[in-house]
Amino acid sequence: TDPSINNQGEADYPGRVAEVARTLRAWPGPVVVATHVDPDGDALGGALALTRALTKLGKTALLPAEPPNYLAFLFRPGELAR
Repeated sequence: TDPSINNQGEADYPGRVAEVARTLRAWPGPVVVATHVDPDGDALGGALALTRALTKLGKTALLPAEPPNYLAFLFRPGELAR
């Protein structure tokens, strides 16, 4: 086993998540939520959940995505930034 490989994750994961949440809450401008190219359901679901959460916090959240037809049902009208 290579000792330089660490798959244990972030040592202070809860602290890092809290830091990201504080940064997003304080961010004055719009937030662009992105996925990888040719996103699958997991990528779109996670991005959509974050976009909806930010919107509920009063943030302008933009999700520029083109979901495949079989996943289009996930999105409400106006949720995608095109």
